[in-house]
Amino acid sequence: MKGRAAASPDRAGVTGGRGRITAIERGAALLPARRGRALALLALLVLAARCTLVLAQPTPEQTTIAPAQTTTVPADFTVGDIKVEGLQRVSEGTVYNYLPVNIGDHLTPQRVREAIRALYATGFFRDVQMRRDGNTLIVVVLERPSIESFEITGNKDIKTEDLQKSLRGVGLATGKTFDRSVLEDVTQYLTDQYFARGKYGVRITSTVEEEAGNRVKIKIDIKEGSRAKIRQINIVGAGTFVVPKAELEQLLVIHPGDTFNRKLITTSQELMQNRMGRDGYAFAKVEPVPTADNVNHTVTLTYFVDPGNRVYVRNISFSGANRINDEVLRRELRQLEGGWLSNTSLERSKQRIQRLPYVKSVEFETTPVAGAPDLEDVNFKIEEGPASQLSGGIGWSETYKFMLNASYADADFLGTGQRIAINLNGGAFSKVYSIQHTNPYTSIDNVQRTISLTYSDVTQFVSSSSTFSSQTISIGPTWAYPISEFQYVRMGVAFNSSHLLTNSLSSAEQAQQWVQENGHSFSRLAHDDTSNNEYVFYGTDFTTTEAVVGWDWDTRNRTLFADRGMRQSVSTAITFPFSTVRYWIANYQLVKYVPLTHGFFFSFLEGFDYGAPLGDTTAIPPYRQFFGGGPDSVRGFRESRLGPKDQYGNPYGGNLRITSQNELIFPMPSKYAQTARVSAFFDVGGIYETGSKIKFYGPDNISPIDYRFTGWPSLKRSIGLAVQWLAPLGLFRFSFGIPLNAKHGNGITTWGDETEGFQFSVGNAF
Repeated sequence: MKGRAAASPDRAGVTGGRGRITAIERGAALLPARRGRALALLALLVLAARCTLVLAQPTPEQTTIAPAQTTTVPADFTVGDIKVEGLQRVSEGTVYNYLPVNIGDHLTPQRVREAIRALYATGFFRDVQMRRDGNTLIVVVLERPSIESFEITGNKDIKTEDLQKSLRGVGLATGKTFDRSVLEDVTQYLTDQYFARGKYGVRITSTVEEEAGNRVKIKIDIKEGSRAKIRQINIVGAGTFVVPKAELEQLLVIHPGDTFNRKLITTSQELMQNRMGRDGYAFAKVEPVPTADNVNHTVTLTYFVDPGNRVYVRNISFSGANRINDEVLRRELRQLEGGWLSNTSLERSKQRIQRLPYVKSVEFETTPVAGAPDLEDVNFKIEEGPASQLSGGIGWSETYKFMLNASYADADFLGTGQRIAINLNGGAFSKVYSIQHTNPYTSIDNVQRTISLTYSDVTQFVSSSSTFSSQTISIGPTWAYPISEFQYVRMGVAFNSSHLLTNSLSSAEQAQQWVQENGHSFSRLAHDDTSNNEYVFYGTDFTTTEAVVGWDWDTRNRTLFADRGMRQSVSTAITFPFSTVRYWIANYQLVKYVPLTHGFFFSFLEGFDYGAPLGDTTAIPPYRQFFGGGPDSVRGFRESRLGPKDQYGNPYGGNLRITSQNELIFPMPSKYAQTARVSAFFDVGGIYETGSKIKFYGPDNISPIDYRFTGWPSLKRSIGLAVQWLAPLGLFRFSFGIPLNAKHGNGITTWGDETEGFQFSVGNAF
């Protein structure tokens, strides 16, 4: 333990308070890096020449340690006690903790230098001396002053709070120990920050006022001056021979006459680097160097372009993909083995793989090939996501009796990348069976083919809640041909054979009217022995053959939970002239993601659907009507209950649907970013009937109701919160919506809107 020992009558200073040895040692200990290697080397040479301390012949009163050349007795001794002098705020225990000397240690000149350096390194002291009083080591320190107040004035471009936060991290704040060298560095740092903002006329003055009690007041006054203008932009270097200078100039987003803007300068730099990287110069360097004219407040900007060597790819490998076949991943690549390394092609390859619905995330890294400076290996790290969904259920109810349903969807069937979907729903009054197969690569040209077969037999009229019966079989292939990296053209044919049946007791009058006027109509008379009533059944049989043409443009970074890019889709289906019932239907959908800051982004989903009859057909078939309300359109309104209603208040659907779902997506932890999403939404939409041959009435079945689109006032609107979660069983969606303009019916002449705050749905994600 360090403490006080008996005082010795012999008193000697280990180093003089202002002696030459102390000054040299202290200079070596605190030599700033900025003085350069030459000054550091000079100090080390001086120290080497004075590496030994010797003890001079003692006098009866006092003995002093002198430079080595003045004595031949080594200046070393065993420390019997340690004292500290000159402390004001720093505790004696703090000094002992940092001092690498203990009682009983043998003190040498090397140990003295190490001790001085250790105490200086704490930042608490601006002068450290060591003296000897017999076998007692006396440490004399001069503390650095503390900062009593710290003030910044004149700053406008940079907030005071941001400056204080940054400066507090380097020790410039009230109550901290003051180091003048730090203040000088901070002044230069602030100057550089304003230079980066184009304010080359900035003047920064720092003032230090000494106060009693070893304290100081610091004030930094900033005169920002005006922002400089770009006078001229030059592009020089070997890169102008790789990519034409004129093409590089087109990538500039800042031009002569513009106000200096560091962000625009950096953006131009990145665009030029990416452009050269596209041609294999993956490690090209573009350095913007501004030259200021402080008199005229202008800047000449010079981009120095160094393309480096063209780099080629030797091997491309995949890691983490255990279920997906190698071929499925390689056919998405735009970077090829043997070709030059292109940053653009690598990013596009990553995006294409990431858009596969069974891939959760993708990252890539390049590795230099040893001994070959122009070769690189590329490895894509794949994190697989769920590819298939299997669900089933069994139940019974008074309305639908026995029910059995099962579904299976696999977007990567047996690792081939082909999609298989099977849905089986059976019950006493409803049977729907469908199977669909999609091959995304039927040829090397990425031609996609989808074949679907659906059979439905829904006899809803036998239930107390039933109003309609239909039997339909549909089959048809569709092909999608790529016309560019982001665009596809779709063409296909769909054949439908339908049998529709209504009754005069509980079916919608609009449906009864349609089956009597379209297709091969028929009627039947039925007698109910229980009630002794007779009912008339109206039905129709017809076939249609639809030609389907569409266009898709997709730049999203992934299929599920995308956060940037957009997708547009246009589709038109029109029946051939030989069809029994003729009509056409058009669909348009836009999905766009707009990144914001701090992980937030906007999501916009806009949809427009319209159908109209052709020839003698009076309206589109009832099963091709559009419905709205619920998770897929306007949340907060009951699912499928918006728009035209029949005489029973049940939805009949319309031939026009408008949908707009606008969401602010909140940031999620990276662990859940690809499986969950939370958002605040604003939904707008509605269902309308634009035809003149179908009439609708109020609850009294007398008052006519017009469901035509009349502009913004007729659109339903809602706000709320939504959650999406991708689970093995499917995509779970939860929402709580608040309708903003729900209509209240009077129960006589008008129907009211049906609202529903909390809504939940489960659907296929693939």
